Amino acid sequence: MLDDTLFELSRQLVGQLLRQQRRQLGDPLSGRCHLLTGPRGVGKSTWTAQYLADKYPDYPTSTECLYLPADHFLLAGRSLYELAEVFVRRGGRLLCLDEVHRAEHWSRDLKSLADTFPKLEILATGSSLLHLQKGSHDLSRRFLVHSMEGLSFREYLQLKHGLSLPVLPLADVLEHHETQAPTILRQLAETGAPVLKHFQDYLRRGYYAYGLEFKHEAAYIKTLQQSAQASLESDLPAVHPTITGASVKRIRRLLAAIAGNVPFTPDFAKMRRRLQIADDRTLKDYLAYLEDARLIRILRREGSPMGSMDKPDRIYLGDPNLASALCSPEKPDRGALREIFLLASLPAELPVCAAHKGDFLLDGQYTLEVGGPRKDSAQIKNLKNAYLAIDDIELGSARRIPLWLFGFLR
Repeated sequence: MLDDTLFELSRQLVGQLLRQQRRQLGDPLSGRCHLLTGPRGVGKSTWTAQYLADKYPDYPTSTECLYLPADHFLLAGRSLYELAEVFVRRGGRLLCLDEVHRAEHWSRDLKSLADTFPKLEILATGSSLLHLQKGSHDLSRRFLVHSMEGLSFREYLQLKHGLSLPVLPLADVLEHHETQAPTILRQLAETGAPVLKHFQDYLRRGYYAYGLEFKHEAAYIKTLQQSAQASLESDLPAVHPTITGASVKRIRRLLAAIAGNVPFTPDFAKMRRRLQIADDRTLKDYLAYLEDARLIRILRREGSPMGSMDKPDRIYLGDPNLASALCSPEKPDRGALREIFLLASLPAELPVCAAHKGDFLLDGQYTLEVGGPRKDSAQIKNLKNAYLAIDDIELGSARRIPLWLFGFLR
């Protein structure tokens, strides 16, 4: 069942992936079973291969580690469980399963592997659409989930220029930007380009690490468009088999409507009529699918219940590069792109909602208003803990903070 062909495939793919840009996931993995999720192109496969090679430097000859893409034709018709069973009998210790949601009965087999082979380390990757509790078998008590985001502005600078740059806590960005920003600018001086030039490049092609490999921006944009299409037409039906082709077409039209009006203020009745959607519940499901795929970001009004889909206040595209790929040439406008950047820069654990005054409320206490160099503080006047995130400036003062510095929050 497990012949040498699969070991050769594993070694070949790992070797290819090791030549790509290296990502840092964060804290070292602890425990035995892990699921790494994230949008297409974010670097899950590369990180997995790097993890395997770091743990087994002798991977070109070792039979203790195995990397398999679940959607590879050599695995067609083969059970993940049966493959792993033979692997363990041959002394296997680390099994990496890429794009696991593409395998039939993936949740059943992962549960069985975790329960049956207590000494086997399992690292699986899958679409950001995956919900461990919603598969055919609940994996939430067996697998630790790690979510991989795109590159922050800080990570982009590190990868492209080989710099070592600090992650800044939110309090440092808000209260100590007048000392933090000059320190970073001194480090960036050795790159030979001003920070605002780096920032413009990042907004166009810096969110996904593989963008650094493209000489021409148009080719990179094309891959983003293809990834978005594959998320809807391939990943979504794989994770939710009951979704029909007609539903996928409506979801695609919904995404196009959002991309044409960023930030999008939803009117459920109008959206349902336009897209021929039967009821609000179905529309909410479609929006949830798009958000799970990281194609959009839904912002709820201050005071709304956490996780509520009843009254989303604004809808943004998922990241600034995606905005360039999905919007028409004149969209998104600069103001929308600034807000998309800020949302994509926030750590996943930091709560954010639409503020009653200003643009965003962070952590329930800090109000942010985003704008260009001429932006004044009229909208946040007399508000406590309120700040301006200003584009096109290198340094700020008092409550005027350079927008690019928020790219150092993660």
